[in-house]
Amino acid sequence: MSGTIKSCLAAYPRNPKGFYAALIELGGDSHVFWDEQLEGWIVTGHPECSSFLRSPALGRQRLRLPRISGAEGLIDFADSILLAQTMFDDSPDAAELRREMPQPLTDMDVHGSPCHVSQLTDTLAAAPRGDHVFDAYSEMLQPFVSRMICERLGISETDRLSIYPLIMRCVRFLDGKLADMMGMLESVHALTVLYTIAASRIETSHVMEDQRHRLISNFLQWLVAGHESPAFALATIFLHWPINEQSNGRLTASRGWAMKMALESMRFDAPVQMVGRVAIDRLKVRDATIRPGDRVFIHLGAANRDPDIFDRPDEFLIDRSTSPVITFGLGESSCPGRSFAVRTIADFLQIAAAAGSWIQPISETLEPDHGVAGRGLKCMPATLRRWPITVEHMGLRNE
Repeated sequence: MSGTIKSCLAAYPRNPKGFYAALIELGGDSHVFWDEQLEGWIVTGHPECSSFLRSPALGRQRLRLPRISGAEGLIDFADSILLAQTMFDDSPDAAELRREMPQPLTDMDVHGSPCHVSQLTDTLAAAPRGDHVFDAYSEMLQPFVSRMICERLGISETDRLSIYPLIMRCVRFLDGKLADMMGMLESVHALTVLYTIAASRIETSHVMEDQRHRLISNFLQWLVAGHESPAFALATIFLHWPINEQSNGRLTASRGWAMKMALESMRFDAPVQMVGRVAIDRLKVRDATIRPGDRVFIHLGAANRDPDIFDRPDEFLIDRSTSPVITFGLGESSCPGRSFAVRTIADFLQIAAAAGSWIQPISETLEPDHGVAGRGLKCMPATLRRWPITVEHMGLRNE
């Protein structure tokens, strides 16, 4: 069967259940379909996606940006940055480079700094409750995640504020949310400016030039990728697991509860939607044949809704007995920022619980910003409602 991810996005911009059901229907019994716009195979079944993520018969897609007259040098430089990043790098030592991910991003035990905990606590305490409407996404969720990732990468608050617009342009580009060539050119320019800034700040005198380029390029990968995914996962929790009187009585805001919320959110509506591969060998997926050279997109979001794997896949359930969630990939190719994302989401939830605050979105005025490769929001109008809970339940110190 053939169809397009973009047509499914257009049909269900605010309805993840409908969107994933449409993708799974396109995949049919084969769990794969041909996307004419992407000119590649879309794999939707969980077993097939899990197998393909580890398969030596698939290599990483080598991204090449469209050429723009008069901007060839800029495009070539941006190409070199992207191709040096581990998401596209298939060289023998790429796995070793992934292991050089900054420890503050991979250490599951590191919490947000006391200043960020205090800042969010103060923000929540001062925010008016009741009928006051604010954009929770851009005013609260995105800034918190941005401060957390930049702190862990050694970026000061002053520098963070100055480069934040550049980072968000890159986010929209990598998530496939741009509609025209001008938007792509602006994003490419933002990427090269960020590279120049990073090159002046990162200590790389101990490595060869080629390795230096790869280290700086991957620093940008970690910086950009770490911004949108945790923010959208937090929004998913507030949108699809609304607090109510029945659940309020059994919430403890423990660390374990917060981590379960984070993982289920990543399954329910995966912020990172696809992983791109290219077929090295001939592959047979039930009645579909993938030939060498064909592009293959492993759809993590659809796989996480596979009804053959997940009981009641369209419900937000934090007490699932099994959680074969593949949002972060598998094995050597898995996302090295998994720990940071889960930990950041858990931190926010516990801080909000201690402040007695729950974000209540106004779904009717929600503005989605989804791309073929990533999910996001333009804004999430919301109100704050009180959520009485004691600070003793927190795993963080409000210092």
